[in-house]
Amino acid sequence: MQRVLKNKIIQLVLAGLILGLSVQSSPVTIYGTAIQFAGDSLVFYIQSNPIIQIKTPVGTCFFDEMGRFEMEINLDQIQPVYAEDGKNKYILFAEPGAAYEVVFPPRSQTSLEDVLNPYFQPQQIHLGIKNTYKNELNALVQEFDMVFNPYFNMYARQVYANKKLEDVDAFKLRIDSLFGSVDHAYFNNYQKFRLVLLDYMRFSGESKTYAYQRFPYEFMTLNNPAAVELFGQVFSRIMYHIMASDSCHLQQDPFTDINGLATLQSCVHKSTLIRDSKFIDLAILKGIYDEFSFTHFDRNKLIQIMQMLIDQTKFQDIKAFAMDLHTEITRLDPGQPAPYFQLMNGNGKSRILDDYKGRYLYLGFVSTQSYACMMQFPILAELKKSFQKELDIVTIAVEESYQDLADVLEYKAYPWEFLYFDDQFELLLQYKVRAYPTYYLIDPHGRLLWSPSVSPIDGFETKFLELIDRER
Repeated sequence: MQRVLKNKIIQLVLAGLILGLSVQSSPVTIYGTAIQFAGDSLVFYIQSNPIIQIKTPVGTCFFDEMGRFEMEINLDQIQPVYAEDGKNKYILFAEPGAAYEVVFPPRSQTSLEDVLNPYFQPQQIHLGIKNTYKNELNALVQEFDMVFNPYFNMYARQVYANKKLEDVDAFKLRIDSLFGSVDHAYFNNYQKFRLVLLDYMRFSGESKTYAYQRFPYEFMTLNNPAAVELFGQVFSRIMYHIMASDSCHLQQDPFTDINGLATLQSCVHKSTLIRDSKFIDLAILKGIYDEFSFTHFDRNKLIQIMQMLIDQTKFQDIKAFAMDLHTEITRLDPGQPAPYFQLMNGNGKSRILDDYKGRYLYLGFVSTQSYACMMQFPILAELKKSFQKELDIVTIAVEESYQDLADVLEYKAYPWEFLYFDDQFELLLQYKVRAYPTYYLIDPHGRLLWSPSVSPIDGFETKFLELIDRER
């Protein structure tokens, strides 16, 4: 009887997996004074998709000329909300109905070096709260992290260096002595998943099946970043692992089989012993997303099984996650509209993507601080001369300031158009710029044609000649 009751409780919790711990919707108030942001604004967002961390805005905080601010966010559950400014990523664990007098740290602007670094991530900082109180969630999380993070970093170094490991159980007893009496369901789950992350590292040498079985499904909620992080670690590349394991005997390719999704669902169940069908679909979606970064599976087949999940899943939230993923994966595919931009050119004139419709557009992202970029400029000049009728060449310069670009253009008159990226970091994300130079060829209708394109030094001229010859 107790086992049946426990299973029912687990099913009820997992049935609300995507929504988390729901409560009645009520506003969260954020107020205070931050003179360093006077006259500026910050967009607060939640990460609404646990697979690809999509940023969904929930409100804009406006600072007056004295730096004073007050805003409301409507939430129906406890939710971490974020805002970014340069090198800082601020986090606040917001409880519906609460009012927070927050303290922002000094501003920290992103440098050009950060922009040029494809691995740059802003530093996550807990917002300070003046009107805190005993067992306030943000204070609990910060206090816990101050104890946990140094130990975790040390333990991770020991694991990866194959050294003798610290006593995790002794550390857990220390955590219990500090936080064992805290009565806050969200925080208790937060620390639970953080501590299970240590166990996951401790038993990293065991089979993936054991790792799956150790996952605390009954406490899983996707509004808790500790749970999402552990989910990402444990279920990393699950599709690859289950299809390579002995527990899943495939008679045919699930990617081409009309019943391929059902086959994968059965494989995940056998390999993980997960019974909840929503969690199985979430794990499959995680596995699909991971494989786009590898070459083990054909990309088109991954898109095909993802479309099966969109069409066949019974859960609307999983469908929404899968549609987000489909959009993210395919948005730069040939034939898709090129991401929009509005930027200033070297003469101070505003230019938008539609200005270049009617001709092919060879769009490049460069930095004049990069030797590799500058070495290709003479070739771009020759391309401009050779294809004056067919091709526009536009270079988006990622520089510290507009003046830096102006200085370069004053030194040498290049025969094509330069645009200044104007700290529009989202544009770099939209075009998935991870290295400089990066090029795209956009067709006369504003659609991506070569995405990314070959560079000038790698034979663009020959390939473009073949393209226009076919059209004549």
